[in-house]
Amino acid sequence: DVVRSLLDTLRTKFRLTDDEVEHILRDEVVLKTYRHKSLMETLEILCSEGVIKKNFIEYPWLITLDKSK
Repeated sequence: DVVRSLLDTLRTKFRLTDDEVEHILRDEVVLKTYRHKSLMETLEILCSEGVIKKNFIEYPWLITLDKSK
């Protein structure tokens, strides 16, 4: 399940709390796109570029960025 994998990654890799994960998943842009994109791959790319936990909390839409653009 894509959503479960995303939640697990957010909780373990970024050590986000349940409240922080809910905040990210309630973001309007995330809600519209998270089922249609490879968010796990995007998370990996963002991490390799130095994006940190604080960035995902402040700007949840980051995980919806299209790596091909």
